[in-house]
Amino acid sequence: MHISGSHDDHLIPNSPNPFTEAVEAWHVACRKACSENENCLDRYRTAVGALITWLSENPAAARLYFGDCGEAEHPRLMAYSRAARSRLTSSILDLVLSCGEPGYETKVEFVVGAVRQLVREELRGGTVDHARLAHRLTHFAPFLSAHRRGERDS
Repeated sequence: MHISGSHDDHLIPNSPNPFTEAVEAWHVACRKACSENENCLDRYRTAVGALITWLSENPAAARLYFGDCGEAEHPRLMAYSRAARSRLTSSILDLVLSCGEPGYETKVEFVVGAVRQLVREELRGGTVDHARLAHRLTHFAPFLSAHRRGERDS
């Protein structure tokens, strides 16, 4: 019996399976967290919080999800990554729109885009400083809380 989990903390793209599992785990966590909040604003914050936490805890998955994984290196994984990214963004938008407040759609798209840009910046150096990435991602939480409550700072 070989346990091939010696690289559990590195979701390396030899096969899309660990990445698939990570994305599925994100969907489950997000659905569960949001079903526990009736308020639309709480659901939105929870959805974004789940995304930020997931990226912070799974930097290698973040690399695949938002990074520059070369098409020539991993063509099948790249296609899967694109589809999964689209699916995840759609699921956040569906979740927010189901609350009946479509104004949050723009904020969700902004957050997903901004997080993607942050991760890509980190990847440009060739290695990811996981602690710094996690720290930078957490800056989104207070911004969103203040923004949603009526933009205190103008």
